[in-house]
Amino acid sequence: MAATLDATLQRRPSPFPVSLSSAASPAEIGFTIPSDAVGPCSLMVSLPSSVSGGAQINVVALDGPAQGALVGTTTFAAGVEATINSFACRRQACYSLQVATDGGQQGSVAFVEEEGVGSR
Repeated sequence: MAATLDATLQRRPSPFPVSLSSAASPAEIGFTIPSDAVGPCSLMVSLPSSVSGGAQINVVALDGPAQGALVGTTTFAAGVEATINSFACRRQACYSLQVATDGGQQGSVAFVEEEGVGSR
């Protein structure tokens, strides 16, 4: 069973620890998008300066027209703020975050989820 980081559907008290590893199950994130959203919706990440480790993260769509496809990559490292990709807005959007392996080397990243950081 994959770990779940759910930014909208299941709010967790802040702060809480987040840990991703290429040796572990991927984390899944899901968002409920307001029905009146227009234009493209962007998947973004904002990480605190307290990140330990650092790894490239593959983002795979779990639903929608690109289900099962690699839809973006980003590097999880201290202080990173990045737009992973933009998509047509739909009511629900779910993604799997998988730590990429580098030449067979396992990677990992950990940080404490705090107000203002994480995925959105």
